[in-house]
Parts: sequence; structure tokens; C-alpha cells
Amino acid sequence: MKSFLSTHKRNLTIYFVLVAIAIAIVIPVLIIVLAPTSYNALTQFLFDIILTAASIWIGDALSKEQARKQATEKWIPAAESASKALLAMSATVDRMQRRRGRGCNALAAVSANIPPENAALVQAIIQTRGDTCLEGLSSLKFHIDNSFSDWDAFIETNCENVVCEDIHRRLDEKRQELDKTLNEAFPEMLPTG
Repeated sequence: MKSFLSTHKRNLTIYFVLVAIAIAIVIPVLIIVLAPTSYNALTQFLFDIILTAASIWIGDALSKEQARKQATEKWIPAAESASKALLAMSATVDRMQRRRGRGCNALAAVSANIPPENAALVQAIIQTRGDTCLEGLSSLKFHIDNSFSDWDAFIETNCENVVCEDIHRRLDEKRQELDKTLNEAFPEMLPTG
């Protein structure tokens, strides 16, 4: 939506400047035809200033548009690549969390065979180490997902209609592929709800 509005605003500015240029060309011609004595050096000078200002304005608007398109052509593929890499890192952290959870569950089952006088200590160690590791991985996943959101916002702001749709489709495909691989590796830990 932002892309549509910014494009619409740029087009409106260009149309306004083109109308100003047309007026700056047409009015002197009309003055020469209808009232040749009114057209003097001062009138010519004023219309030249208007025409020059309008030309600079449209040139600036067009060069900004061209610079934006060139920057977009360079950065959008990099943003897509960075987003895919962040999705892969997020899935890796998710896999590490699940593997750690599976390992903690296995250790808890084994610790049932420990003599009762040591069981509480072993359980506390397992619980503390597992919680610490899972908290660190959760924090890492949060930061990775936050960075992905930043790149996603950059893509949304700077790409154009079809390009935007293609990028989001490819990112969704990558996410689905990673989720499928993760869920196949850890079927007992499928997210609920």
C-alpha cells in the first residue's frame, strides 16, 4: 500500500510540473498572439524563471525516481537473500531448542534410575542447565526473527507489485520447507494450537 501511495504521489508531482511547464510555454505564446505589446523583456524573463524552476523540479523528481529504482534493483535481491538466511537461522535455533528439549526429556528418564539421595541434585542440575540453554536459544530466536521482520518491512516498502509478490511467495515457500523438515525431524514436538 505504501508503495502504491508513494508512486501515486510521485506521479502527481510529475504531472503538476508538466502542467506548469505547459503553462509557462503556452501563456507567452498566447500573449504574443493576442497582445503583442504586452510581451516585453520583463514578461519573457518571468516566464523563463518559471520554466527553469519547473524544469529543475521535474528533473529532480525524475532523477530521484531513477535513483530509487536503481537502489531497489541492487538492494531488494540482497534483502531477499538476507531474509532467507535469517529464516534458515531461525529454523536452526528452533531445531536446537527441540533437540535440547528431547535431550532433557531423555536425561529425566535416565535420572529415574539414580539413587534417591542423589536424584534431587541431578534433577536440579538437569533442569537448570536445560532452562538456561533454552532461554538463551529463545533469546537468540527472538533477535533473529526481529531482524527478519526488519528486512521484511524493507522489502515491503521498497519493492514494486509483482516483484513484492514473488519475493513473499519465495520466502513463504522457504519457511514452509524449513518447517516441514523440522517437523519431520521432531514429530513428537509439533507445535500445538
